Amino acid sequence: MSKFCCLAAGAMLIAVTAPSHAEDALGWSGEGSLSAGTTTGNTETTDIGIGLKAARTTQLWKTGVEAFADYAETDGLETKNRLFLAGQLDRQLTDRSYAFGRLSHERDEFSGFDSRSFIGGGLGYQLVETDRTTWSIEGGPGIKID
Repeated sequence: MSKFCCLAAGAMLIAVTAPSHAEDALGWSGEGSLSAGTTTGNTETTDIGIGLKAARTTQLWKTGVEAFADYAETDGLETKNRLFLAGQLDRQLTDRSYAFGRLSHERDEFSGFDSRSFIGGGLGYQLVETDRTTWSIEGGPGIKID
């Protein structure tokens, strides 16, 4: 339960001090998420999740990072403990096409794997790009290690 309390306190601090969507003078924009729940009855369940996505776009480059964590307990026993981190670097080639490289790592103690890492790269194309909607497709080779 102490891990849950620490994660909950950190998540609440971030939620109170950071806006849900922000952009600073250096060109970074992002969004955050916070989820928490508790149930009582035949079982006592608590869970919490926190997430962050941030990106910075310059004339030719876009840097993106993601971080997510989920933790849960049922009747005092840990039932979920997941951490996901990822980064992607895009280099604009034309108005709609770009090259990218992606790196990610995930740790999940309650799935079929202890950890999973991925590194890959390829080409992407922006199918739709408006003020409210962006839709891209990406493809290329990669290596996944479980």
